[in-house]
Amino acid sequence: MPAAANKLKPFMEGRNSSLIVFQQNQRRNFPFKSKGVKPNVTKHADGVNGEDRDRLSVTLNYYEGSAEMYVGDLQFLTDWLEAQKARDAKTAPLDQTGALRFYPNDGTKKTYILQDFILDEWDLKDGGRSEKKMVTFNYRFTDIVESKAKR
Repeated sequence: MPAAANKLKPFMEGRNSSLIVFQQNQRRNFPFKSKGVKPNVTKHADGVNGEDRDRLSVTLNYYEGSAEMYVGDLQFLTDWLEAQKARDAKTAPLDQTGALRFYPNDGTKKTYILQDFILDEWDLKDGGRSEKKMVTFNYRFTDIVESKAKR
């Protein structure tokens, strides 16, 4: 077997992934510094009479995420206000879409669609005189599925 076939791939870094956000089918090129996703679950521990341990299970409620980005303009605020205006008017919600794209260190690309994506609250922070302005926003979605599209 050639030596190259046994070579271990390096672990992925922050540069190996991106969070992609669309509103009304318009891609937003937000300058993310960091991002994260985790499931929101209800944990169960059912004590059954006579058993030594509880029976454990979990119910997936939805997924939630958080992203921190540099503030170059106020597009994120404009988008959030437009979406809130539609909610306040009790009209159809604006279409918000999210995706996670990964670039493993093997030349491939995988994209995961964040279904029923919604931007939640945000937190705009001012730093010191020479620090960059940052905003953190939270988002939720109901499911995550691998995209089959070739992009």
